[in-house]
Amino acid sequence: MNSYATLLIKWLPAERAHLDYMMEKKLFPEVGMEHGGLDYPPEGHRELASSLKDHGLRAAVHLPFFGLVPGSADEKLWRRSLDRLLRAAEIASWYGADHLIGHPEFSPLADGERLEDNNKPSERWLERSVLAWEKVLGATDARLYLENTDDQTPEAILSLLTHLPERAGMCFDVGHWYFAAHGRYRRNLADWLEPMAASRRLGHLHLHDNDGDADRHWGLGQGGIDFHAFFDLMKTYGHRPTFTLEAHRLESLKQSQAWLENDPRGIEFVSVGAV
Repeated sequence: MNSYATLLIKWLPAERAHLDYMMEKKLFPEVGMEHGGLDYPPEGHRELASSLKDHGLRAAVHLPFFGLVPGSADEKLWRRSLDRLLRAAEIASWYGADHLIGHPEFSPLADGERLEDNNKPSERWLERSVLAWEKVLGATDARLYLENTDDQTPEAILSLLTHLPERAGMCFDVGHWYFAAHGRYRRNLADWLEPMAASRRLGHLHLHDNDGDADRHWGLGQGGIDFHAFFDLMKTYGHRPTFTLEAHRLESLKQSQAWLENDPRGIEFVSVGAV
């Protein structure tokens, strides 16, 4: 299966099950820098990068995000966020990463401004965010995909992307939509996918499942997300982004693979699309 799968640096070197499985199945790792990735020994990163190359696997890198606010009006917080993002971009170059995943961390109150429309970013947030992500893009040749986290609509990220070069796009995390954006109750998947598809900036997907109560990172079909409806809509919009199976347990990763390999919609999506 020609796709990416989550590989958190915090699992290494003690827990190699995910890595060994990816190498066996030729899954490209999306290397997660959160939870210790920046503190992992440089020789460890270089050894992993070399091993992936020896196995014919390209890689992506998920930039750190905890406590980082690249759109913050607070200079110290903004600078700290940028410094860590740039450090991660440097490490990504060791892997020859073909794309990076970043969290814009949009919040309607992130810069102290209260707007009538809580889904619309302020000019200040946009200005600070553009400056940060332009610097990240300047530090890498890889594509950059900005991911929805607590966003209630795709508006803020799509607005941000209009100020960034075409090498930047959106990563739609369907699990975050279902849980954090209350997709479980709102049933508004089309309201997300339609503007993303129309923008032509949707470039990557994070695929995992949950029950709507927490961001559980289960395998496809193990939670409440209607992936039949999801893939039907993706087909309607004629869009085939690359994707990551964002499972945090090996059993969940295998479940996602099995779902895609045995469901007609999954088979069609994988066969037509992501490389």
